[in-house]
Amino acid sequence: MDAASASAAVRARLPRFQELPFHDTVHRPIIGAHVPEAARSRQGFRRCVPLLVRALEECRARHERWTGTARKSVPLLLALAGPERQDLPEDLGARVLKEVQSQLSVPLGPGSRAFRLGTPGVFHALETAGRMLARHECDGCLVAASDSLVTHKALHWLEAQDRLKTESNSDGVIPSEAAAALWVTRAGPQALSLLDILGLGQAEEPSFGKQDAANLAEGLALALRRALDDARLPSADVDFRVGDVAGERTAFMEASTAFARLLREPRPSFPLWLPTEVLGDVGAALPACMLVLTAVGMAQGDAPGRTALLFASSRGSERAACVVAAPRRSG
Repeated sequence: MDAASASAAVRARLPRFQELPFHDTVHRPIIGAHVPEAARSRQGFRRCVPLLVRALEECRARHERWTGTARKSVPLLLALAGPERQDLPEDLGARVLKEVQSQLSVPLGPGSRAFRLGTPGVFHALETAGRMLARHECDGCLVAASDSLVTHKALHWLEAQDRLKTESNSDGVIPSEAAAALWVTRAGPQALSLLDILGLGQAEEPSFGKQDAANLAEGLALALRRALDDARLPSADVDFRVGDVAGERTAFMEASTAFARLLREPRPSFPLWLPTEVLGDVGAALPACMLVLTAVGMAQGDAPGRTALLFASSRGSERAACVVAAPRRSG
């Protein structure tokens, strides 16, 4: 129930998959991973709120212990599920922000907003945080995400989309839920850091939505290339990858095609971390979890290198990526 222990469990490959209190349309139990300790007796988007509050409070407390600063109001840039989720209200962002604000011990700062973009939302939030910090609108931002796919409406939506992993459908995802939060500040020689964000890239997949058109992964490849260009780093200098692939064949094919477009020279090894193998599909919260897992893994010396390339694809045309590195500064 905190970043350190959750990261250790993922690195040790200790999943929490079990039978959920739901059944599919042929009355077989659905396998997933939920967090009853934090979201007991809640359904719909309200399951995201206690998970998010817990992550935000842990993030604040860690920042205060590390820097010795008092609690202060900072903006919250929040990534949530995309508009394709028919199980969620249209005003999801406003409702989650309102409920989170009512439960936090410190008010949210001006400029707080929600991004309903699915998995690429965290990358949009990081880009927005960078602009706000560059304009000195704030000294720090909370970038967070929360999502749940274990509510009865979300499970029904997954099954209707033929995306739920069952005995009769191996090409699906294992539903889960999570929240993660990061404290983002400007880089500087005196800034303490667990992870440096070197570059961000976003693009759209041109083949999305075209009937009978193959996914050529041009959008994801372009997002990866833009992130590397923004970081001024060649792909050969990246040690490993972290992806949002959650078990569906089309996602695996898109990722492999994108990297085939990106990598012009063969590499003897290019490790790929897929946190969903342990977490399950946590929806829009996945890239935030990927960032936390990468930061903790690098800090603990368990990561296969000091530089990583993270990537994510929405259910629509949006594709996003970022380059991160372990800080070279002392501390």
